[in-house]
Amino acid sequence: MCNMNSRDGRKWRDFLKEKNGGYCQWCKVSDKDKQLVIDHKDNHNNNNHPDNLQLLCRSCNYKKNPRLSEREPLDKCVSVGNKQNNNQNTTQDSNIYKYYSTINTPSEIEINRAKEPRFIIYIEKTIDEHGEWEEIDLKNSGAQAIGISTTTAKRYLDKMCSRLEGNYIKFKIDTETFIKKKTN
Repeated sequence: MCNMNSRDGRKWRDFLKEKNGGYCQWCKVSDKDKQLVIDHKDNHNNNNHPDNLQLLCRSCNYKKNPRLSEREPLDKCVSVGNKQNNNQNTTQDSNIYKYYSTINTPSEIEINRAKEPRFIIYIEKTIDEHGEWEEIDLKNSGAQAIGISTTTAKRYLDKMCSRLEGNYIKFKIDTETFIKKKTN
């Protein structure tokens, strides 16, 4: 669900129609034939950057963002129950997989597997060139460069700076937090 009030929604819808045309960005159906909704490409409803927004018809939006119970088996947890329930879940998951294998939309896991390594390379290159960099700038510029939300970028940075496994450390100068490569 879009995290905008109706006035902002109309403003963005008009902007996107002018920018990309008044049709679904996936199936190309006109807004005269079907209602179009604002979709966040990265599925983060607080990331209202214009490059993260697109118009989709309700059908395509549903295909891109299915209900949790209808996602591929890799995208949901299946509880372990009695044998009858497990067989039922396996059949249901198999049917769901068959349905979604005909749709070429990447899952959140696939998107993460593709974008996190690109983000890491971006951060490594930036820090190698400059020695250290302000955390907020790394988060924001990395999010923009890779096409992820700033929340996701922060999670990636936190992993890169973990005390046990991370290759980077955070440190403060006055009120600003910086990141640099660990020295052994």
